[in-house]
This record gives sequence, C-alpha cells and structure tokens, in this order.
Amino acid sequence: MYGRIGKMSVPGQPDKVALTAGCFCHGETVTVVVRKVQLLMYEAGAFMQDAFPDLSNEQKEFLISGMCPKGWTEMCDETEG
Repeated sequence: MYGRIGKMSVPGQPDKVALTAGCFCHGETVTVVVRKVQLLMYEAGAFMQDAFPDLSNEQKEFLISGMCPKGWTEMCDETEG
C-alpha cells in the first residue's frame, strides 16, 4: 500500500476506516473508505483484489501507487502521443 496513507475511523461506522492521502502528482486529497476486516486481510498478506473486491480499479490503484485517476489519465495521454 502507498506509504503516505493516513488511517482514520469513520464516525458512526465502527466497522469502517477511511484511508486518505494526497495524490503524489496533483496533491489532490483522495479518501477511500473500507471495512476494517478488509484492511486487516490486506495487511496480513491478501492481494489487493481479494481484500477489497468492492473497490473500483481506480480506488485500488490509488491505494497501491498513490496516483489519482486524473494523474493516470494525464500520464497515459502523454505516453501515447
């Protein structure tokens, strides 16, 4: 998981945790809310796609790389030209 992600409890939802970080290319803050049990599975060694099956590909990629969807779009557009 991207090293600069902060973990915070979600008020009123004790079974969830908010994972928040700034996109390393834009600084845009991104928050992904997951169930605590999913995070524990991932931290115990489960693959991202197995631990977080309900997250979008963009959310999973952000947790892995720290790059928001806008950053990936810009990077891919630059390399395709």
